[in-house]
Amino acid sequence: MVDNRKEEWPYGFDESMTAEDVTKEMVMRLVRSKSELDALTEAEQKGIEALGEELHDARNLLGITRNELARRTGLNSAFIPLIEAGRVTMRNITNTQVLDVLATALSLSKNELLMDSLCRYTDYLLD
Repeated sequence: MVDNRKEEWPYGFDESMTAEDVTKEMVMRLVRSKSELDALTEAEQKGIEALGEELHDARNLLGITRNELARRTGLNSAFIPLIEAGRVTMRNITNTQVLDVLATALSLSKNELLMDSLCRYTDYLLD
């Protein structure tokens, strides 16, 4: 049986992509999702940013690169910097499979990942 979801965004890690290719894909994704991202409330945006910061810190704690995280998860290599920057759409980030593979690759449970992000988000609200 073929796993077709790997062919759909945000999946589809491709080792042949150069840094320039990844950057181009990132920019194209940002342009295509701009209206959806602009429609987020400030609270929604802060929540996505908190999750991105948590992923970034967890990845750095493990000492792995964005490319290595993409390889471990099967996620598109342009997706990792977008999520860490808080520039992904709600549709992409709330996909349970995405959260599952990220948490597993970072040696966390999905609940740990979400709870730590929630703590960051709460800090934003209190500032």
